[in-house]
Amino acid sequence: MSEVRAGAPGDTSRGEQGVALILVLWILVLLTLLVMDFAFATRLETRVARNYLEEAQAYYLAQAAVQAALAEILEDYDYTYLEEGDQLVFAKRNPPEGKENEAPNRRDLTLGPGLYGYELADEESKININVITQPRLRALLEEAGLKDSSLRSIIADSILDWIDSDHLHKLNGAEDDYYESNGLPYEAKDRRIDTIEELLLVRGVTPAIFYGEASYEDGEPYAGLVHFLTTTGAGLNNNTASETVLRTLYTDQRAAQILARREANEGVYSKTQRSRNFTIVASGRIPGSPVRRRIKAIVSRNETPTGRTATITYWNDNYLGR
Repeated sequence: MSEVRAGAPGDTSRGEQGVALILVLWILVLLTLLVMDFAFATRLETRVARNYLEEAQAYYLAQAAVQAALAEILEDYDYTYLEEGDQLVFAKRNPPEGKENEAPNRRDLTLGPGLYGYELADEESKININVITQPRLRALLEEAGLKDSSLRSIIADSILDWIDSDHLHKLNGAEDDYYESNGLPYEAKDRRIDTIEELLLVRGVTPAIFYGEASYEDGEPYAGLVHFLTTTGAGLNNNTASETVLRTLYTDQRAAQILARREANEGVYSKTQRSRNFTIVASGRIPGSPVRRRIKAIVSRNETPTGRTATITYWNDNYLGR
């Protein structure tokens, strides 16, 4: 038989050793947690600093894209038209030897560590919302693909109520009482629309109706008001106007005639029609980074005795539009 010996009375060394071991283990756990927290904080701060740097770089790349677009707008040209893919072309009737009338590459241009690009849209290919009539506004909504006739009437009347200076309702419109009763923090503007995005404040105009959707109703595409309406200019460029706009403003026969002539002449209806108001959507990014910046600007080209200048009439340097 093995012999079990009891410790001497008052001997606590083993208990103390056990407590010390537990304390050491807890200290190791706490130190490990502190090191992990410090490492996490360091990584987080590094990531924040990198994001800040990449965002600044992306923003200035987008600024560079705006400047590239302005340089193109300020070139000497005789007319504007759309080539295949709806790319805007600044054309000369008699281009220099070896230089064709065509849109330059506007995407993924390299500058330093990043890429920039821009899109150009002709504002004179659209209808000025501030002068459009009620029948044409309803017709535009229908041409764009909005099938619900009652919704077309609500939107058209509400837009006109938003613009006009009185407080009288159109038949299906909306004045101050509508916005107040729906808890909205604004009333009808009762004056001209300054930026086309204001339409998102108007009764009935949802993001899907404003921007467009692939299947807004019954699986049918809806193009979106933003593509057909502007707040700039009063003329229409038949070289760049879409079929929807042409069919809204002209008879079907006249619209078909313009489109046929454009198709027969590589997109050109007339070599005398040139636009002076354009939208720029510029972007900048760093490859491999999720950070992107977009700038939207609307500019007017001006001819002066001393040369050509551009006036920026709208600027959004954190553009999130679709």
